[in-house]
Amino acid sequence: MLIRPLAPVGCPHSKLNMDDNWRLPMGVGQIPPFRTFDEFLHGSGSYNLPISGVQEWNSRMVGNLLYFQTNYIILFMLAVLIALLAFPLDIIYGIGSSGLLAFVIFCSLTVNTRAFEFRRDHPYATLCIIVFCALCFIRALASLVHVVSFACLPLLVIVIHSTIRVRNVMISKNTVYVRNTLMAKLFDMLNVDLRQ
Repeated sequence: MLIRPLAPVGCPHSKLNMDDNWRLPMGVGQIPPFRTFDEFLHGSGSYNLPISGVQEWNSRMVGNLLYFQTNYIILFMLAVLIALLAFPLDIIYGIGSSGLLAFVIFCSLTVNTRAFEFRRDHPYATLCIIVFCALCFIRALASLVHVVSFACLPLLVIVIHSTIRVRNVMISKNTVYVRNTLMAKLFDMLNVDLRQ
C-alpha cells in the first residue's frame, strides 16, 4: 500500500520537495511521483547522444534513471502485462521450467543434510528428477525466448531513453530528493556514484 502525501498545487516543473515522493510502508523506501507524458518523452528537453565521454553518459543515465524511475517501472510492468496477455502459456511454462530446473540444481548442489541424505539414499531417483527437469527445460526453450525477449526489450528501451534524454535545466534541479528512493538504494548496493 502506497501512502501518497498531498501534492503541492502549481507548475509541474516547480521545485520538488521530499514530501512529493510516495512513501512505502515499513520504511522500505520512497518512489518519486509519476512524470507527465510531456515531460517524459518530449517537453522542453531534447535527445542527444553523450559525446563528451563516459562521465557525461554515466551522469545523464544515472540522473534519468533516478528522475524517471516511476515511469520506467510502469513501462516495464506494462511490457510484462502485454507479454502475459499475448503469450500466457509460454510465459508461465518458460518461467516455471527454468525455476524448476534452478531449484533442482540448487537442491542437487546444496549441503543441506536432508537433501544430501535423499541424494545418497536415492541416487537413481535423483538422476531421473534431474534428467526430467533438464528435458522440460530443453522443451521450453522456445517459451524461454519469449520470456527473455519480453524482459529484455523494455530494459533496452529504458537504457536507450535514459542515455539519450537530455532534461531541461529547471527539471534537472528537481533531483535533490532521490536519495531514499528504491533506485538510489539499488545504486548504493551496486556501488554506483550518485553525484551528478
